[in-house]
Amino acid sequence: MIRAENLCVVRKGAVLLNDISCHLEPGELVAVIGPNGAGKSTLVKCLVGLEKTTSGQMFLQQRPIASYTPRERARHVSYIAQQQEFLWDLTVLEVVTLGAKTPGAAEGILAHLALREFSDRRIKSLSGGERARVMLARALAAQASLLIADEPAAHLDVGQQRAAMAAIRQEVRRRALGALVVIHDLNLAFTFADRILLLDNGRLTLDDAADQALHAQELDQAFNQSFIRVEVGGRFVVFPEEQVS
Repeated sequence: MIRAENLCVVRKGAVLLNDISCHLEPGELVAVIGPNGAGKSTLVKCLVGLEKTTSGQMFLQQRPIASYTPRERARHVSYIAQQQEFLWDLTVLEVVTLGAKTPGAAEGILAHLALREFSDRRIKSLSGGERARVMLARALAAQASLLIADEPAAHLDVGQQRAAMAAIRQEVRRRALGALVVIHDLNLAFTFADRILLLDNGRLTLDDAADQALHAQELDQAFNQSFIRVEVGGRFVVFPEEQVS
């Protein structure tokens, strides 16, 4: 569905991405993880055409991404940026409807994400977490074939983080959405993702199924941590060693 080949991004002598090749297929949820400064946001900006690459190629539906107009690209890809700016103080329903495939899709996703009570609220009156949920609703209401999101759970509390990721995974399963999501919380990534991309110093050091990536030593190396893997309720989670010593 979307594919990157040998992506490199160099800015002012700094290598932000170094020979990255990856792909996203329909019906899978891929989590992008890595320490701060690893290149996660740069990668997603490249994939949605907001960051110029120094070299390499990107393809959407077997066609070079650069050949799409912004309007064409928006029909295929919904994007949630890490920082959201709101130039107009619209209501929540208006914000979601602007990005929705149909008005009915907007109302349906607001109900699904328990946001119907916010419909008439002004977007600028909401907290950061509430705005994050609204932007997720807008992205899902577009019903594009791809969702690319940069830390969509960053401003949410623990319960809301899980609800947001569960909503994304449900859409992935329900309509074969391809979702690539930057996630800061490792256990959130391992719980909900099908596959993990691990970035470290601009390099892709691991691309594997989530249950395999959790046990990989590349994880410890990237974060410069010794992680302890613990089975809880039939699922493994990770903790930095010093947190449990």
